[in-house]
Amino acid sequence: MTGTKERSFLFGTDAAACAEPGKRFGFYLWNFGILLLSAAGLCFLSLLLGIGTGGRVLLIDYLRHPLIFFLNFLPILLFELLMFCLINRTWAAFLTTAAVFITASVGNYFKLMFRDDPFMFSDISAIHTALGVSSGYNITLTRRIAICLACIVIGTLFMYFFVRGRAKGSFRIAAAIVIAASVWPLWTFVYSSADIYNVKTENFDHVSRWEATDVFTSKGFVYPFIHSISAAIDTPPDGYDENLAENELSAYSDSDIPESKKVNILTIQLEAFADLTTVGMQGIDDIYADYHTLEAESYTGNLITNVFGGGTINTERCFLTGYTQLKDYRRNVNSYVWYLREQGYTANGSHPCLRTFYNRYNVNRYLGFEDYLFTEGYYEKYGYPVTYDEEFFPDMLKFFKDDVADGKNVFSFNVTYQGHGPYSTDRLDWGDPVWDGDVSEYSYYVINNYLGSVKDTIERLCELKAELEAMDEPVVLVVYGDHKPWLGDNSVTYDELGINLDRSTTEGFKNYYSTRYLIWANDAAKEACDNDFTGSGPDISPCYLMNVLFSQLGWDGTTYMKFMNDALSSLPVINTSGFYLVDGEVTDSISGSLLDQKQTIDAVQYYMRRNFKFSEAAS
Repeated sequence: MTGTKERSFLFGTDAAACAEPGKRFGFYLWNFGILLLSAAGLCFLSLLLGIGTGGRVLLIDYLRHPLIFFLNFLPILLFELLMFCLINRTWAAFLTTAAVFITASVGNYFKLMFRDDPFMFSDISAIHTALGVSSGYNITLTRRIAICLACIVIGTLFMYFFVRGRAKGSFRIAAAIVIAASVWPLWTFVYSSADIYNVKTENFDHVSRWEATDVFTSKGFVYPFIHSISAAIDTPPDGYDENLAENELSAYSDSDIPESKKVNILTIQLEAFADLTTVGMQGIDDIYADYHTLEAESYTGNLITNVFGGGTINTERCFLTGYTQLKDYRRNVNSYVWYLREQGYTANGSHPCLRTFYNRYNVNRYLGFEDYLFTEGYYEKYGYPVTYDEEFFPDMLKFFKDDVADGKNVFSFNVTYQGHGPYSTDRLDWGDPVWDGDVSEYSYYVINNYLGSVKDTIERLCELKAELEAMDEPVVLVVYGDHKPWLGDNSVTYDELGINLDRSTTEGFKNYYSTRYLIWANDAAKEACDNDFTGSGPDISPCYLMNVLFSQLGWDGTTYMKFMNDALSSLPVINTSGFYLVDGEVTDSISGSLLDQKQTIDAVQYYMRRNFKFSEAAS
């Protein structure tokens, strides 16, 4: 190049500079070669972040599997070429591409660090939520991120000064059309392919094939992120036939709730509440003593959730709908809330958090709730971001009692915020320590702050139970935890406590995903339902918790619930990571009648999501 004059390449007009064929070829090769190499560089940086907190050996594994590298590289290259077609500046195309792919990779890096959970396509709708809770995490400019930023700055400056070739409009239009036309076949035959994802890109030399997070991480970031679009879109299951799904449900019919058994239901989903005595932690029996007393007066069991350390809405919406996996609801959806409303119940609740988090303000209405309290308009008076159980429980009880006093049958569904991680790692937030074990200073603060929150919640629960016990009206209390708590980055506190989280084993799988559920009733409810509401229940997924509740109440329930009752006996745990509990043992492989049943469940649930059946008048 002569001076700073920009040159047009591909049918270039700068004949003086590129008249000779050799020079013209070199000019094209330089500009296109840099675009190719820069995309490869961004791919490498994304993979560097994609290993999360894993060792560098995983980065080497990426390079040892050319298909994995190529599937991560190709979208970056095509995007950068498309940006060049639009902007016609190499440096700007590179910088724009880096902003998109490296920003997403950084988000994945921190999500892996804090929640042991990758950034997937479905998480895009919850970006606002993630930003809202991120202030509690230790987000810093790590060495790895600094390297990435430095490489991007250097690459951008290099291209700005030394790669100044430009293409004519006709070429850029043609190239953009070709790139756009490639999206559909690449998605259909490559990026959405289960065979390529599950078989041809196996990379389990240094990670576990049993852990969903490891499976994602083993394939980099860009490729598995794009593949996750298929899970985010509610597509029909393989072999779906609407008539067959209708026929499966036609064997059942909705049942009304007997008037004599209509009791009031107060449900509380406790944020990150788990009984750590069940995973072998020592020295905490006193903390859970009152909770164990409450369990002894209740019908109890293990709730095997789909999430760990976060993902509250997964548990709550699977419970309310009876579906085995969470979907992004954008309209009225069949749920047990709608059924209760058609049976004459008023359905409301509260969650002391912003109503925009996980789009609860809209989705709760789609699920059938008439009214729901959030931070805006009510809990903001207690401060933000946390309304503690000390304030939340009395208000929840007041609203519940007011509705009952009005002569209504009440279904109240409430979600707490106290207990949300992360917990302070350098101070005690709940006064004196409640546990003194042999762990690092970091874990000492984490576990004491978690258990301090648990101890307080148990006190509030016992106070609430005493109030409900004194009521003349029949009341049933349902309490469960939404997921295991965050206990340090990379689950370091779990490791120091010696808690097995190896999901390839039944013990580790249950330790990782299980919380507890209890169903308690006052005397009036026991008499109405002719049940003492005590005993041990089955290990279940959240989608079955309403089945268990209805069974204790003596209610037959909906057509769909009756269908799922049959599944409960043989597939009581259907985990979204692809695992099941069969005869009490974890497995990632089912066959024969169990596989047929799972495929039927998928088909029926898809049918239910597409065909809203309840009275629009109720809405």
